[in-house]
Amino acid sequence: NSASTSSTNENVLERKWTSILRLQRKVLDLEKQLSATKISGATADRPGRAKKMLPVAPHVAELNGHRSAVQAVCSHPRFNLCITVSEDASGKVWDVDSGEVEATIKGHTGAVTCLAISSDGHTLATGSSDMTVRLWDVDQDWAAKRTLRGHEHSVSGLAFLPGGVLCSVSRDGSMRLWSVADGMCQRSVAVEGAPWLRCVAANENSVLVGAGDHAVRAFTTDGSPMCTLLGHTHVVESVAVATGAVATASGLADSVLAASAARDKSIRVWNVSSKACIHTLNGHLNWVRGLVFGVTLPVLYSCSDDKAVKAWDLTTGRCTRSIDSAHDHFVTSIALASSGGGAKLVTGCVDGAARIWQCR
Repeated sequence: NSASTSSTNENVLERKWTSILRLQRKVLDLEKQLSATKISGATADRPGRAKKMLPVAPHVAELNGHRSAVQAVCSHPRFNLCITVSEDASGKVWDVDSGEVEATIKGHTGAVTCLAISSDGHTLATGSSDMTVRLWDVDQDWAAKRTLRGHEHSVSGLAFLPGGVLCSVSRDGSMRLWSVADGMCQRSVAVEGAPWLRCVAANENSVLVGAGDHAVRAFTTDGSPMCTLLGHTHVVESVAVATGAVATASGLADSVLAASAARDKSIRVWNVSSKACIHTLNGHLNWVRGLVFGVTLPVLYSCSDDKAVKAWDLTTGRCTRSIDSAHDHFVTSIALASSGGGAKLVTGCVDGAARIWQCR
């Protein structure tokens, strides 16, 4: 009993010491962000020196650790961390500045196809070909929190909604709304005519779903249909919804600004409020696989099976930066992360690697 108690105390002390080190690092991260913000603000005040937040080659770090294709990436809303998920059935948490692995997430029995993190940064959700959604407690070293079952095919997209709700879409043709608190399914919506729901994105007022029937559908956050956006001629691979600041900077104040990418090699930028396509962005030479909006500036970033990463000016619809050989193979996913050195793009590839790109 004495030996067991001693071992338990040692484990508790080790966990506490690890937590202290993590907190110290987070304090340093925040101090670096504050310093970078001050420098950025001073630079932007000078005529002709405002940042455009365009990715710069070469990449500043490569994240290796997955044994199979990276399927999706996202960034933590508060800390200098990004998360990748892979066909190897795992997820990995990375320090954006150092490129080191912070944690490995295991629990799914099939390829992990999608992920999302709550706006407060406390909960990570992952979806898998094993037909489940899993919730992970970020504050408890990414410990498994809950498993959500109900889909009858691969889970292909996830998005957190206001009020502690998680939205999932699946190849079974349904969209489900889950309570994050208790894991109960609050509503299941069968989308008529769309056997495969491919991707989902949301803001505080609306949910956008891309499907295998080439359409983008908009819903309210309670799952009620709003409109269908048509124009793509192939499977929609990715959707994104802009912040209000980006919408305003793009000349669409008080409107819902969104974008969709498809296997037809095009990107469409939408004013969801008026159901109008504002821009059709052409330039990629293969399926466009991922999209992410800037945080405040009118910029959209994209990645493609043509191995390229591009940045687009939403006021003009023009490509302002193209990194044509961002990876050696298909680029599957893209996310925007903050760090002590400013904003960075994270891209995932079918070769199992992710890369980090400085934005200036």
